[in-house]
Amino acid sequence: MREIRQRRRIADSARHAALPLVPPCLAVILGLCLSTLPGVALFAQSPFDSPPPSASPFETPAGQDEPPAGIPQSGVSVNDISPWLRDVPIKTSRAGFLPEENELYYRVLAYARTADPQALREAAQEFLKQRWEQSKYKHLPVEKFPVYVDMYLDPQAYQGRPVIMTGHIQRAVVSDAGKNDFAIDQLCETWLFTDDSQANPTVVLSTELPEGFPVGEQAVDHVTVTGYIYRMYTYEARDTGRFAPVLMANRIDWTSPAAAKPDYSWITILLIGVGLAIFSLFIALTLHQQWLLDRESKRTPFEELNATPPESFGSDTKGSAKR
Repeated sequence: MREIRQRRRIADSARHAALPLVPPCLAVILGLCLSTLPGVALFAQSPFDSPPPSASPFETPAGQDEPPAGIPQSGVSVNDISPWLRDVPIKTSRAGFLPEENELYYRVLAYARTADPQALREAAQEFLKQRWEQSKYKHLPVEKFPVYVDMYLDPQAYQGRPVIMTGHIQRAVVSDAGKNDFAIDQLCETWLFTDDSQANPTVVLSTELPEGFPVGEQAVDHVTVTGYIYRMYTYEARDTGRFAPVLMANRIDWTSPAAAKPDYSWITILLIGVGLAIFSLFIALTLHQQWLLDRESKRTPFEELNATPPESFGSDTKGSAKR
């Protein structure tokens, strides 16, 4: 028994000898370090591990923690929003818009409305140049490139891309917007006709119209629209169903006839007055000179005034009186 107890004491001594002795102050420091590890891990996390909060309504709708399923978010920029439209058919046999498009419809319209106008215009001009260089119309000036014809023949290339179109509006309708998560209260639908589209319209959708813009069935000239092509819109014509590009507008530029009248400044008025005075003086001098020439031509020549009068001048020899 004594031998067994002695063996246990030897084992316990060996076990305690194997462990290093930790000073109390070092143990306290080690404990503090272990307690701060969760905070260090939090600050060391990469900002790309989780998406930042949405900065605009089209990134995450109000009341939703995540973007709607089925709408890709990566790769969308002011130059190209086609990743959002991957699952949207470019053409449908059904007229109008489909019910399942409702969320995406307002999402794209909200993006177009809030995009930077200058950046969008530059992106549209760059895309136009690319299409012009790849087309059979390269022999024409880029300003003469038939955007509508090219878009109608290859709508897939235009879906989600920015464009600028100029023409006249034939129809403008304003209505209340449907239920949406993007704070869009009204919808403005206009039908744009360009020189190269002839009788084929482009359906322009926006959230507002320029101040004083006529609403109804009337022609409005000199309209320029910048925005994104959504897809081809199916509508019923007199003879058959037809397709029209849908453009989600960022802005509609139009100058009313009243605003188009020239606003003359006082300097301009002064210059016009001086010009009219000089012109009037020139006319007066010309007429005066002509009058002097005419009067001179009617005078008796000086040589005739000094000539000797004829002998019979002032008397009649046959009929003279006798004294």
